[in-house]
Parts: sequence; C-alpha cells; structure tokens
Amino acid sequence: MFGRRTAQFMALVAAFLVLGTCLNLLLLCLSTDLEPSSFVTLSALRGVQRPSPGRASRDKNARKVGEVNRELIREILLGQDPLDARPVMRPDHTYQFTHFDSKLFSFLLEKVSSSVSVSFLLEVGSFKGGSAIQAAQELKRTGLGGVSLVCVDPGTGGVNDWLRNVEGDRPSHLLTGGLGRPRVFETFLANILDKKQGDQILPLQMTGLVGMKLLKKLFEARRLSSLPQMVYLDAAHEKGETRLELEAAWEVLSPCGFLWGDDFDWEAVRSDVSDFVREVKPVPAGDGDAARLRSLLGGGEASAEEILPGLVVVGSRVPPTGWSAGSAWYLQKPCGAVPHDERAPALAEQIAQPS
Repeated sequence: MFGRRTAQFMALVAAFLVLGTCLNLLLLCLSTDLEPSSFVTLSALRGVQRPSPGRASRDKNARKVGEVNRELIREILLGQDPLDARPVMRPDHTYQFTHFDSKLFSFLLEKVSSSVSVSFLLEVGSFKGGSAIQAAQELKRTGLGGVSLVCVDPGTGGVNDWLRNVEGDRPSHLLTGGLGRPRVFETFLANILDKKQGDQILPLQMTGLVGMKLLKKLFEARRLSSLPQMVYLDAAHEKGETRLELEAAWEVLSPCGFLWGDDFDWEAVRSDVSDFVREVKPVPAGDGDAARLRSLLGGGEASAEEILPGLVVVGSRVPPTGWSAGSAWYLQKPCGAVPHDERAPALAEQIAQPS
C-alpha cells in the first residue's frame, strides 16, 4: 500500500514538473517573439556536434551556390550556414525604407561584367534583407544565379531605427522583445528563406568595418579566392563613420569593380562620398552612361548626373543643393588598382584578359 502511494506521488510530481516546463517554454516564446515550432528537442540538442571537414560537412552545404559562399562557411563559420537553421522569427517584409534600384543594379552588373568575371558581390548594411532579396532575384533573372552574395550587418539597427522603435510607430520594428535585444538578424534569416533566396545569400553578423577588413585579410591569406566585384554600401549614414566605411570598401573592392549606395540626399552621406571621390579619383563615367540610365529608369524627373569626375548620382535634383529621397550614387575603381598582396601579378593578368 505504501509503495503504491509513493509511486502515485512520484507520478504526480513528474506531471507537475512537465507542466511547469511547458509553461516556461510558452512564456519564453511569448516574451521573445519566438514561434513554438522553433524550439528543438533535448534529443536534438544532444546530437549537436561541430561539423568535421569530411564528406558530411561538404554534402550539407552542397546546395549553397557560389565559391566564396562555400569558402566563408568553411573558413570562418565552422562549416555551418546560418540559413540552414530553422527560422525562429516570422517573416516581416514591412520595412519601408529600402531604396535598392534593380534597374541600376542590372546596369552596373553589365558594366562590371564587360571588364571582369563576376563571382562575388558584397552588401554592407542589410537590415531585414529587402535589398538582398531584390539583388538575388535580379542575379537569377540575368543568368548570374551562381554568384556569391555576402551580406554584412551586425543586426543592431541604426540611430533612426531605435528612434522609431516606439509603441505608436510599428512597435515590432526592431522586435526587441523582453530582453531589449533587436531581433533584426533573425528576421533577416526568416525573410531570406521566405523568399527562397537562401541558396545564394550568405549573412555575416558583424559590423561593416569588421566584415570588410576580415574579407580582405582572408583574401591576402589565400583563404578566399576573390574580392568582391561590387560593393553596395548602405550602412552607417553618419558623418565620419561613412567615410571610414568608404575607405574600407574601396580597399576590399576588386580592380574595375563598382562601389555604390543610396541616400545621397542625406547630408552626411553626400559630404563623405564627395570628399572621398575627390581623393581617390575613380574612373570617369563612360560616354552615354547618363543618357542610358535615364532611359532605363523611365525618364520623368529621374536623372543621372556625373556631379564630380567619376561620381554619378541617380535621382532627382531638389533645389538648391539637395537630392530626392533615396538618390543613388556609384563610382568605379580603376582597373590598374591592384590589391596590395603577393597575388597581384596573377590578378593583373586576369584583369587584362577578361573572360
């Protein structure tokens, strides 16, 4: 009799423990915006191991297109693609301040492809993935679905993102949850997978300066086969900080490559980009480029103007000195600007004989 009551008591205690665990998981889910299906089981956790460099690790990432993507997964991500994980956030495509222009992107792709073979594009400042998704879709549309598209962003949001993170203005903008930590990176992953672009995009959760310097060092150490042929800079937007990013982007950019961005209407961006261009002396715009761009963009108020030698701005003039919201800018690195490392002669030969 005594043993029977003891067994019943122990079963009751176990039931309460299970119920308490379930309630804790539910509360955690509600407080951090996680979906219940995102939790993994204990048995799954016990099976987690660091991937070995053997066949299993290679097979897991076989679906990832782009040599640079695979190299980065192997060299700095311990064989694990962040986009292989199950999403822990719901997709959120409501961000309204993406000024990425697919027509301008396609125009620049065509320009750089006439000089070098395009294999690696870099985006610095990706936020929730709106521009990266458009870029990947355009790459596939133009037959460049095998190009690596690396997206660098710390996932912390900028000053204006935090200023907008209030109850009266999209309370889930940064999705800070109970811990006060932005869930931008997790939302980026969910958005990329939702639009089925995880095969081509590789996210690196780090600041732009860290990411660009890291890529250059990996290339110099022969751990990366290529530098990016295009860099899309859409990060700091703060005076001085933008200048530092421009310098790092120019260093990591391949010869003949294009550096471009938007928000030229921001005084900090306009000032730092203009000062930078006066120093580095990019390639002058080609004859007819401005007219062709205006035609591609559909005319109207949009214009394409070389406001400084080598600096082309795409947008609408707003007197006396401003530009329309989201106005884009671009410049091209000289083809003779060979990276400072021991592979310079071989790279120069590759540029002299474009494929």
